Amino acid sequence: MDISNPLYKRFSMEMYIGKLDYLEAALFYPERNIREKISLYAVFGGIPMILSAIDATLSIEENIRNLVMAGDGLARLYIEDVLRDETAAQSATYAAVIRIGNGSRTFGEIESMIDSKTARDGLAKALKNLISSGVLIKRQPINEQGNRKKTFYEIKINLLRFYLTYLERFSVDTSSKAFFLKYVRPSLNTFISYRFEAMVRDYFSILSERSENSEIVTVGTYWYNDRENKKNGEFDVAIETLDGYEIYEVKFLEAPMPETLVEKEKEKILHLSGLNVKEIGFVSSSGFEKEGDRRISGKDIYAL
Repeated sequence: MDISNPLYKRFSMEMYIGKLDYLEAALFYPERNIREKISLYAVFGGIPMILSAIDATLSIEENIRNLVMAGDGLARLYIEDVLRDETAAQSATYAAVIRIGNGSRTFGEIESMIDSKTARDGLAKALKNLISSGVLIKRQPINEQGNRKKTFYEIKINLLRFYLTYLERFSVDTSSKAFFLKYVRPSLNTFISYRFEAMVRDYFSILSERSENSEIVTVGTYWYNDRENKKNGEFDVAIETLDGYEIYEVKFLEAPMPETLVEKEKEKILHLSGLNVKEIGFVSSSGFEKEGDRRISGKDIYAL
């Protein structure tokens, strides 16, 4: 594919083989309930070799401990190889990756966290290389396209996000149950919830691709700036349709979403000034106490 190759641009077909999406990955663990499917994809992602190693007889926590937390776990060895191979050439690459972690960062935020001047100078090139190799994704809110100040970088590989969040900083044995209970379990739901938001964006993208009558123009996030109340931020799931924007609040819950929480979240959104949104919806992993328009359950996103 490189321009120096004699066969450059002379292929009859070019196909990019990426990771499996959340629907395809779920075929490796069909017996799991919806919440477990979301959790497994959030941690292990869509790498077939890793998915085939998940033990159906064990709990999610046991699979995480065996495959990722253990020093010789298959998933851990794989992701450490990926991290080493992708970052071997440049110190800026490694610095960029570990500082993004489980969130999203602007170029300025990443740069401010790097002490080495050499690494800072090579940051732009490092980010570009990581995007081209599929490690990172660069995105802008769908209502702020072209705004460089609203450009965010995220780690694309779920398993790498998990490793950087929980394991990268430790040089001690991380395989014990006590380590898991102290360092992983307390924030695991939060980790999964971030990845669930990305899965919901994938859901809408797949829905758009499969429907000839879809009115979805693009799927992404939505940036709001409430100058009256001095608030700004980002809705993590947004859809641009033919006649405006829809935003969705996503909740990774153990029980159906209470109606009181739906109304509270809706009221909070409606109080924002300058919001150019025509519809507000909700996605709940465990469904809702009360059905309604634009309420999507975890079962719905897997029903595709």
